[in-house]
Amino acid sequence: MALPGGRVDPDDPTTEAAARREVLEEVGVNLTDARHLGMLDQLVSPPMTPRLAVSAFVYLIEQDPPIVLDPKEVASVHWFGLDRLLSGEGRGEFLYKHGAHEFLLPRVDLDGQRIWGMTLRLVDDLLRRVQHGG
Repeated sequence: MALPGGRVDPDDPTTEAAARREVLEEVGVNLTDARHLGMLDQLVSPPMTPRLAVSAFVYLIEQDPPIVLDPKEVASVHWFGLDRLLSGEGRGEFLYKHGAHEFLLPRVDLDGQRIWGMTLRLVDDLLRRVQHGG
């Protein structure tokens, strides 16, 4: 599971503009009128994977927007309320195998979907900010 995203194109004036473009392309949500709340901490992928830096932006949308998926990039969309995420519902660990190594990693399982890895790190950053008011 992943959040909408992609690379900054030469035509993108900023990383935030790239994020808004990717959201529109992948799930059809136009963030032009959404309230920009800020940026989460930038993440860098683990050493065992290709190096990748992720800049995540947070927006407030008053109502659930209509979703139009790009089927080449997105298989499905799932909404999880902040109340469920903040409560710790579905939290646990799972065994992840990479080559000859095994890792016990955090995960959240909700409605048959698993949030883990960099996506969970972003979600946890957001949840910490919601809990601590910043």
